[in-house]
Amino acid sequence: MGLLKRSQDRALSDVPKPGGSGCLIVFAAFFALFGSFFVAMFFVLPLWRVVQAQSWQEVPCTILESSVETRSDSDGSTYRVAVRFRYHVAADGAPREGYESTRYDLTDGQFSAGQDGKQTAVNALPPGTRVTCWVDPTHPSEAVLVRGVTSTMWFGSFTLLFPAVGIGIIVFALRQRKKEHLRRDGLLGLSDEATTPEVTVAVDQAGRQVLKPVATPLKKFFGLVIFAVLWNGFVWSILGFLLIPDMQRGRTEWFPLIFLGVFALIGLVVIGAAIRQGLALTNPRLCVIVNRSSCRPGEAWEISWECHGDPRRLRTLCLALEGIEEATYKRGTKTTTDTHVFRRLPVAAADDGRTIASGRATITIPEDAVPTFTAPNNTLHWRLIVRGEIPRWPDISDDYPVTILPPGAAS
Repeated sequence: MGLLKRSQDRALSDVPKPGGSGCLIVFAAFFALFGSFFVAMFFVLPLWRVVQAQSWQEVPCTILESSVETRSDSDGSTYRVAVRFRYHVAADGAPREGYESTRYDLTDGQFSAGQDGKQTAVNALPPGTRVTCWVDPTHPSEAVLVRGVTSTMWFGSFTLLFPAVGIGIIVFALRQRKKEHLRRDGLLGLSDEATTPEVTVAVDQAGRQVLKPVATPLKKFFGLVIFAVLWNGFVWSILGFLLIPDMQRGRTEWFPLIFLGVFALIGLVVIGAAIRQGLALTNPRLCVIVNRSSCRPGEAWEISWECHGDPRRLRTLCLALEGIEEATYKRGTKTTTDTHVFRRLPVAAADDGRTIASGRATITIPEDAVPTFTAPNNTLHWRLIVRGEIPRWPDISDDYPVTILPPGAAS
């Protein structure tokens, strides 16, 4: 009980002070507001210009000057395509008039990394070359050589993280604020949160109590598949629609390519994890049956299992009861959660097909076992860990929540 008492004391000391969540909300609101400003300036506005430019008039033009401009500072060098071209267009029925423009694309001449790609673009535009430009019919003096989305514009999409983080902090702070008010009004206490049992069992057709895993293999598989599709869809859409076509035209932006390449590698790792989890769906499944849904210290807990599938595929099967402590606290401006196993009790081990196919074990919960405890910043929980080793194949790895009640509590 000493560990439980220390966890309760720590949880009480970690309860947010009144008004703390209000300051967090104000900070997050400013963060989201400034983030939205950057999103509008560097992502939404450039994309809106691209949409408007789709109705611009296609006009032949002549390149007068072209070069790569460099801007250097303490952070390094950035580059842009500097170009000047001449074109003729009629305005409101008037005779064709000559105009000049220095806009290569719709980014208004922003500097960015990647000298090679810009040099390649300049090499394709030597003075005297006849190419096509796009002219704003309402303002004939406005014209560009490239009216589509550039890689520089897509990098502006990362500014979406700023308002997203701010909104996330606001949601979290509002939830904490609600808890503060409930706790202040006496409607919520640590004991209310600490005595809420976990729903960990289901009753089968035979009336037996069957433990439910934290996450089934099918849920793990679909979770990885959805994450892989979203992650790779975003990354490869940028690579496929922006950078790869530029590379095919001989324009290679190495910095964006390397930057997105790292995210592409992460996406491949996620795909590999999803494939591995898909293979795990063919593993034999264990049905874990218990004599009661929760136990008190000193009580005997009976566990049996049945293997649905070919048990000969498993080399070993191990069951153990683990107590896990999770503590959340602030370290400077960062919120950290430490997790460690404070107790491990072996339950059963099998290494032959007959025992793996079905078996039974009894474990007595120690008298000094810490009960399941949940508070805003601390959690003590127990899990039945089931591990099955399958040679040259993804292993069985399932966790089942178990509720340990305080001494004298009703089951």
